[in-house]
Amino acid sequence: ERMALLTSHYWSSMSAGRLAWALCSGLVPSALPPLLLNHTLCVLGGLLYFGTSKRALYAATIFLGVGVSSIFPALYTLPTEAGVPITPFRMATLQLFASAGEMLCPFFVGLIFQLRLYSWFGPLIASQQVASSLALATAWVVMRHGVRPAGGYARVATTEERVAEGRSTEPLSS
Repeated sequence: ERMALLTSHYWSSMSAGRLAWALCSGLVPSALPPLLLNHTLCVLGGLLYFGTSKRALYAATIFLGVGVSSIFPALYTLPTEAGVPITPFRMATLQLFASAGEMLCPFFVGLIFQLRLYSWFGPLIASQQVASSLALATAWVVMRHGVRPAGGYARVATTEERVAEGRSTEPLSS
């Protein structure tokens, strides 16, 4: 019964967080502050999983739900903010790695529960947050210091520019 309640709390808090992001995303000048907030909530949630009380367990679950809620939508804006054009290959790569994480994390959590290795849950969340910290720090460095290829990125025309020039707006065939 407790696992069903925790699952419900996780998905409810994730949905509430996505709704809040949708309402507030136009007010935020950059995706980095919300990502930092999300990351902080995930770290706090991971630390709370080391606790033994029921309240800590519920708080950790809610923090993780809100913490992961807007990470995925916010990550799509980071390349553009850094001046990196979004190409189909880059979008597919981002989607592929995001999907891999969305599949692997629940798999490992389920495996931990099936094997009754509950003491591993906190360290698993903590190690995931270390990896997230490295990724977030890398994104921040790239955005702050403008790490780009020596020749720079080629500017990609917008759909409006392509229409104004009389060029096709159809996707390129492979």
